[in-house]
Amino acid sequence: RNTFKNIGAASETETPTHARLGAITAAYYAEKNSAEFNIRFNVFENNYHYITLRANANKAALEANGFTWRANILYNAFIDSGDVEFYYQNIVASSDTEASNINNAYIDHNFYGKDAETKATITVDQFDNHLVDESNKVVYDTLADLEAAIEAYDEFVKPIVVDSKLADVEVGTKVTYFDSELEVGVSAFATLKEAVDAAVAGKIIMVLPGEYTETEAVEINVSDLRIYGPNQDVNPVTGKRNEEAVVFAKVILGEGVKNIEINGFKFLFHHTGSFVSGHENGKIDGFTFAYNIFDLAEGGLPSGANAPIKFIQKSAEQGNKNFSFLYNYIMNTRDDRGIRLSYIENLTVVGNKLENVNDAIRLRDENGGITGKLIVKDNEFVNIRQYAIFTQDNAEVTEIEITGNLFDGTGQVYTSGAISIRKLSIGNDPITVVIANNIFKNTKTTDIEVVHDAEEDDNITITIKGNEFHTVDSTIYTNRGTGVVKTTFTLDNKVFDAEGNEIDLATLFEGEAPRIKNASLEEE
Repeated sequence: RNTFKNIGAASETETPTHARLGAITAAYYAEKNSAEFNIRFNVFENNYHYITLRANANKAALEANGFTWRANILYNAFIDSGDVEFYYQNIVASSDTEASNINNAYIDHNFYGKDAETKATITVDQFDNHLVDESNKVVYDTLADLEAAIEAYDEFVKPIVVDSKLADVEVGTKVTYFDSELEVGVSAFATLKEAVDAAVAGKIIMVLPGEYTETEAVEINVSDLRIYGPNQDVNPVTGKRNEEAVVFAKVILGEGVKNIEINGFKFLFHHTGSFVSGHENGKIDGFTFAYNIFDLAEGGLPSGANAPIKFIQKSAEQGNKNFSFLYNYIMNTRDDRGIRLSYIENLTVVGNKLENVNDAIRLRDENGGITGKLIVKDNEFVNIRQYAIFTQDNAEVTEIEITGNLFDGTGQVYTSGAISIRKLSIGNDPITVVIANNIFKNTKTTDIEVVHDAEEDDNITITIKGNEFHTVDSTIYTNRGTGVVKTTFTLDNKVFDAEGNEIDLATLFEGEAPRIKNASLEEE
């Protein structure tokens, strides 16, 4: 709760003019990590400029790294007796465009006034590149109205808490968690299901360490819900974990929900009793599953057709979109898959480890695979029975990026390999496939296959560069002889023999059984 008043007079003579001197300015953000700006509960009065977040964050570059950029400008007062050109701006330099500056700015629940009691008329042009359809739905009439809303909001943002120790505590008892007084049965519960059933859009559920065996399905039917365990930001492979919240439950995302996060748990997988899935009608938009562990439950014998994370839709109309799996450790599903999806548009898989599973990532069921963009980056795939990445029936896919991953021991049971991309549908939009800077070890048969039916004029580009291949006799690349050659295998790839010596790449294109097929060898 800050007050910004009469700030930025030097902007009248500033050089360069796009420096935007004023109340809040952020510039030169680079795509090195995710960023979120939360600007709330402030009073801005008669400033020369108000909020400038010159992101310089290219959307494509962010997505390629699994990063996000977000600004939330909520519950502020903007009081200006003059004419305001911009309350929010992010396109300020001659080089700035809507493509280079992300529009993911949510602006709502603010007061815009000539004074504390006189509401100003605002226009969309006073807010630069932002979420137009979602923003300024609630605008307060006076400063007093805003202050009353903030008081109500303070109550709303208190978390819902789940603590297994509350099982025998009487409903209505007052308890304190995270410096907030809560009431058992209203905002504090012993089970995850009770908490989710009580939640409304925008709430945060905090789950304390303990064991949570849910006898009924945990159905998430509200949007904008965040469910955090005690390890919500602790990498299960590289980090030191806190005591776990161990969950045995069927967690089901409801039809059409948006922006759901589940972070920081240890789940036990049972193919009929404990998994994460979605409603058969799908239409889910925005799901983040991060910093979780999924291990096989005692007695949870794999069925061969399931997965701890399973969203199998039957048609494109029932498809889901914008899913992210970040920094999870999924293990020991054996004959079951790790992540199993169909009819998914835009999928990001970054920083995970999948070990002792069948297909680690399977994107193909009911004749539906991936559309839009697939990003698989900085993961470890270890002791994979079939494929680490398997995708088929890929209608309208535009971009596939598989970079910085370790593939060690793929195809071990079912005589397959690391990456299998099949049935790339060639349409009007360009298709770009980049497989770069990965390490392949102990592959059973094929390191990479990309199967397509492209003709000479089709706009598809496949680039394989900067990888290391350590398996002595694997097929390094093939498209199974379908379509014309659309694949470039660059000279900065490295292939090693059994003694660790580097092999001349040109020799791998030769002979009756070449290890690199249907590709051209070129400079980087």
